Amino acid sequence: MRIDVGFERLVRYVTHSRARDVEALIRAAGRCGMSRYALRRWRTVRESEVNALKHRNPSALVRTRVKYSEMVAALGDLTSLLERTL
Repeated sequence: MRIDVGFERLVRYVTHSRARDVEALIRAAGRCGMSRYALRRWRTVRESEVNALKHRNPSALVRTRVKYSEMVAALGDLTSLLERTL
């Protein structure tokens, strides 16, 4: 969940957007030159993990989940974007 929030805050900072729709934020981030691969990983983490947990889906913890390596890659993307931005 922290990876998702980190991406969202960074994208809001870079794009100066107040949009609540994540898809609008992702489009704005793409227009600002953020990596499509990083944004795609963010979307995967958000859709596959965070939304299921936020909405208290009882099967969220026992179903097939994002691979550990994908989570680490998303965290690496976030870290790289932060280093370049700040």
